[in-house]
Amino acid sequence: MHERPIINALTCRPALRPRLRPPVASSGVRRLALVFAASSGVRWLALVFAACLWDGSAIAQLALPVESNGQTLPNLVTELTYTVDMGTLPQRPVIVVEVSPDVLHTDIQLEIEATNWLPPVPPGGSAPINTTDSFFSAPSSGDAYLEVSMIDNVPVPGGLVGHQVDVIVRVLSFGSGGAPADVDVTIRGETRVPTGTIAIEVETDISPQTVFLDADKDTTIYASNSAASNGAGVYMWAGTDYEQIGVPPFVANFWNKLNGLLSFPVVSTLPWNAVVSNADLQLYVVSVTGGGGTTLLYETAPGNFGAPWYEGNANASGSEFLGAISGSAAADWFERQGSTHAWTTAGGDVVGGSLSSLSLTTTGYKIFSSPAINDTVQGWVDDQDDSHGFTVRGPGSTFFFFDIALRFASSEHPTSSVRPELRVDYAPAAPYADGTVNTGVVSFIGEGEDFGWIYDIDDDGLLSTTIGGLCEVLDPQLVNYLPYTYSYSGTPGYVGLDCCAWKIDAPETNTTGVGQAVFYHNLDPNNPANDPPDTDGDAIFDLCDNCVNVPNGPALGTCIGPAGVSNTCMSDLECSWGATCQFSQQDADLDEMGDACQVPEPGLGLSLFCGLGALVGLSRRRERCT
Repeated sequence: MHERPIINALTCRPALRPRLRPPVASSGVRRLALVFAASSGVRWLALVFAACLWDGSAIAQLALPVESNGQTLPNLVTELTYTVDMGTLPQRPVIVVEVSPDVLHTDIQLEIEATNWLPPVPPGGSAPINTTDSFFSAPSSGDAYLEVSMIDNVPVPGGLVGHQVDVIVRVLSFGSGGAPADVDVTIRGETRVPTGTIAIEVETDISPQTVFLDADKDTTIYASNSAASNGAGVYMWAGTDYEQIGVPPFVANFWNKLNGLLSFPVVSTLPWNAVVSNADLQLYVVSVTGGGGTTLLYETAPGNFGAPWYEGNANASGSEFLGAISGSAAADWFERQGSTHAWTTAGGDVVGGSLSSLSLTTTGYKIFSSPAINDTVQGWVDDQDDSHGFTVRGPGSTFFFFDIALRFASSEHPTSSVRPELRVDYAPAAPYADGTVNTGVVSFIGEGEDFGWIYDIDDDGLLSTTIGGLCEVLDPQLVNYLPYTYSYSGTPGYVGLDCCAWKIDAPETNTTGVGQAVFYHNLDPNNPANDPPDTDGDAIFDLCDNCVNVPNGPALGTCIGPAGVSNTCMSDLECSWGATCQFSQQDADLDEMGDACQVPEPGLGLSLFCGLGALVGLSRRRERCT
């Protein structure tokens, strides 16, 4: 005998049995349907069906979490449908659905679908879910699992109030156990805190090193044509262009200068803590006009607000002695960037006197070298700004009625060996590493977050570790790009690990996240054998964890409340009233022991409950619960 499906009063969907929870009625029609249900099954069916047609919003919504055990699926047609109140999700939510079959159906094929999102979630969200969107569980045997992230769809707390979704469970194949099958269904919301782990290999080698840098921009600016430049040309000029206008004896003589500008990627190549011992600039003289003469090298001065000069794309013809007009913003005789940020002095601003001088009268390789060049390059490293580079001023004076100039190969010259080259000899002040904490690591960008190192007590963006490491965030105010550096000044040749942990607070959703940067000194970070342990399985290594034996990391948290520490959790909803799910290394009293390792003692207020333990690699003492 086959059991006839009826209309489920909770969801207005076919189902084999009514919901375990009675429908919640709020309108007169729905209340009438429930009254008649007690006296007439036929009328109950008819009126409930009418209520569904009359007002789709009449469907009662289930608050999370939902546990529905022992539900029978008799055939491939029958579905279990749960209409979920998304307003009961936690902050930064993920909807999690788990379905487990009975012991006789280990190879059953189940499918979970999340669909009928009403209304779209949410209007104006970064990735709104349309009413037609459905999400399905991955194919598997036995248990079925579906996880749908709503993080991008909840820009503010309470953003999902009034929204709902249908969770549907169906059988694709009963497997060897055959029909029917009983299943347990769990639907819950979990909080996903911002998190991340960066593994960085550090070679503790501070021996002298040498780099050869190619120019990243160079050009020529011309007094004879103040709007001209030559950023895309294969030559760079420095010297004097003699020009005579008129017919003798009525003539005007002009000695028009040509200056070369060039810069090199020092900051992006050398470590931030490099100590420069020597720096040489090598230029190749392609041709000498008018016998050549003394050529001077200067440091180009920064403009207002540090404005750099632009190379542009002008490409002069022939010998490139006269320049061309750039199609993009470019430095010229009067301006740094075409029409903005004028030079204080026409022809380019320089810092102080010349750094070096050479008498250039022949072609070939020429090297500018001096202690002043060394100091200049060191200054670029210290200031982390190399955008201004060098200015080359060539020979010539008002005593000679002919051109006197030098033509150098530029960075666009087809022969790479003759292009400008800056050689820098340096040694790191200590082993170092640098990089960024970014969207590839932290799932938290875009919520007004605030970045800082954990236990950066003085809030200066800098955290030292006990083994001699130093973590520094360069600009904690940047949102999508959080650059950091790490240096080490401990025992040379150290083999082991170091760690700096960070925190991220998002005021818009009132959640705090955590991450960790693990530095592998002379160890392979790709070898799992070198990974540190994670005793409590909360995704924060013991090396970085301020509460080693009690979960308080992004993968698992612990309920913290007035009564102390209780069960583990994945959202505040799993904790008792007044308690919160602590999974972000919070440390309210800044004693360098996580709140999850502290509970109140009667008569003493909040005090330590766990023993003290030193964790290698942290800047200060870490505490471990026993």
